[in-house]
Amino acid sequence: MTYIERESFDFMDLCDAEVNTKWFMMTNAYHHVKPEVDLLFTHEDIPRPVIPYTPADTSYCTDFDACRETIRLARKIQPDMDRVVLDMDMLYHTPSRNAFCEDWKMENGVDGEILGNIEAMEETGVESTPHGPTATVYLAYLYKTRLADTLYKFTNKIHYGTKSAFIKIHDVKEMKQHEKLMVERKVSENLVDKMQSEKYKKGKYFGYGKNRKESLQLSEPGQLIGN
Repeated sequence: MTYIERESFDFMDLCDAEVNTKWFMMTNAYHHVKPEVDLLFTHEDIPRPVIPYTPADTSYCTDFDACRETIRLARKIQPDMDRVVLDMDMLYHTPSRNAFCEDWKMENGVDGEILGNIEAMEETGVESTPHGPTATVYLAYLYKTRLADTLYKFTNKIHYGTKSAFIKIHDVKEMKQHEKLMVERKVSENLVDKMQSEKYKKGKYFGYGKNRKESLQLSEPGQLIGN
């Protein structure tokens, strides 16, 4: 694992990070690598990394502005792009990353300034912070160049889930808030259990009768309730 000090905008990390290995993953100061990382690969003569994705037309994407924006930018490269990959779920192929970034910078500017200006001018008439390259846009480029399925095997994370290689680092304030929520949840669960227990004690429940299909409850002595 290599720590690299940033020399440009954080949204350009994917393209500006110096990498000397054939494959790499990325994270940031808010995460650290799990003690045991088990990346998935196909069982083939030349194994391919298994990459989880979210379908772009599901509520897991369409309900979030950032996801809709990501897929919109990806479709500028590959119009029929239909999947979103999180930046930290992607195992990047360095030669393909290099080719993608060269193409991306020619189109959008060294720091994304062309894209940023165009997007802002189209929507508001003023300049804004530029957009940077993402794993989803990188994947769109691979589909355009017909390399995606040669390099990777993709799985729908809604159906098959995912295994992250990273753990989020929570600060003290976040940890205290999390602990508070856990205590409140436990109190709520205990309260529900107590209410169900008291409800059960008020009456005895019987199984199905010999000639009846409904369950019966004796709520008060001598009172039979049923359908």
